[in-house]
Amino acid sequence: MLMKPYEKYKDSGVAWIGMVPEHWAVVALKRCVAIKITDGPHETPEFLLEGVPFISAEAVQNGTINFESKRGYISEYEDKRFSLKCKPRRDDIFIVKSGSTTGKVAIVKTDENFNIWSPLALVRANDFYEPNFLFHFLSSNIFQIQVQLFWSFGTQPNIGMNVLENLKVTRPQKSEQTAIARYLDQKTSEIDQLIAQKERLLALWEEEKTALINQAVTRGLDAGAKMKDSGVAWLGEVPEHWEVKRLKYVGEINPTKDFDFEYDTETLCTFLPMEKVSEEGEIDCSIKKPVSELVSGFTFFKKNDVIVAKITPCFENGKGAILEKLDTDFGFGSTEFHVIRPKNDVLGKFLYFLTKSEIFMNMGEAMMIGSAGQKRVPTDFIRNFTVSLPKLLEQTAIVRHIETQTARIQTQMNQTRKLIELLREYRATLISEVVTGKVKITE
Repeated sequence: MLMKPYEKYKDSGVAWIGMVPEHWAVVALKRCVAIKITDGPHETPEFLLEGVPFISAEAVQNGTINFESKRGYISEYEDKRFSLKCKPRRDDIFIVKSGSTTGKVAIVKTDENFNIWSPLALVRANDFYEPNFLFHFLSSNIFQIQVQLFWSFGTQPNIGMNVLENLKVTRPQKSEQTAIARYLDQKTSEIDQLIAQKERLLALWEEEKTALINQAVTRGLDAGAKMKDSGVAWLGEVPEHWEVKRLKYVGEINPTKDFDFEYDTETLCTFLPMEKVSEEGEIDCSIKKPVSELVSGFTFFKKNDVIVAKITPCFENGKGAILEKLDTDFGFGSTEFHVIRPKNDVLGKFLYFLTKSEIFMNMGEAMMIGSAGQKRVPTDFIRNFTVSLPKLLEQTAIVRHIETQTARIQTQMNQTRKLIELLREYRATLISEVVTGKVKITE
């Protein structure tokens, strides 16, 4: 297929669509459908262990329906009852109309029997529309801008059915729609495959980084070093000259506030909520608050302490940091942080990398306690976690090695993330340009 401009254009009359080919129409979405746009039932059904899959907003993923993310199963009786309002079928399009993913779109490419819940609006193309063309238009930035301009916002975004049906859509001739849909199906598939390849590379580099840290902090850098049994089954053998200790003997765990100086109640210090600590160990010290507001009820730490998230999913995602770059001598943070203060013969950065090791992360996750969604790593796990520790000079060499090698890996990962971002931007621009006729697709 070839891309070139159309010969004549006209103003669409819609700012975010702009110029369109002279023979194209711009119509409300309600003019594109075979049945009135509707949604699923507004009642909560009884969920079963088997039956008819029941789909809601979380199953709308990457332009399709992920049945692994179904809400549950409903009975055949409930399916028939709900189907009186709407019954999904192949080539139907769903738009998420409420919740954090409002505007996301999927097209049905299965004949499997299933039903939908109220957060999904069902759009069924009429005879004037190629379903795949309409899907690509609704996926485009052009349509998504309209959704964001006209949604209402309470605790989460929401777009009403009467608003949704009046959003604007282009209408080329049916033959043009077919050519455009075929072209975009092919091109977006190629781009998605490239993105998937780059994301697999990211996963491999993440594995390499994890293995590098784990090897260095548990086995050291000398592959020929004499080893000894650590006496701990999961730790296995460690270098013969390393000491095996519990973490509470290596650092002070969750130390209490030990102000050894006079401070004014209005003295400002750094405050670190969970969102100001990244999974890469970076901290954002931009929030400053008076000590008087923080001295009671928040986690206290000092410069060069190590912090580790205790709550799920932040712990599993690796949230934590060595507070070398804390721009005040002390600070406070979320109560969902554990604090480890290294002792004199322990390098803080070595201790930080220990908390990033696969053994620490896996065991910490296994030891979490609490209800689902609110599990936490207990203090006793941190205190009694067994580590193997070399002398300070070797700790320094290990830290330098890890920093050098992880910087190399991180550079590759950053470059790949940038490429993924560019591919996604190109994909979005391509769809918008084609569905609004800025370029002409010909066989």
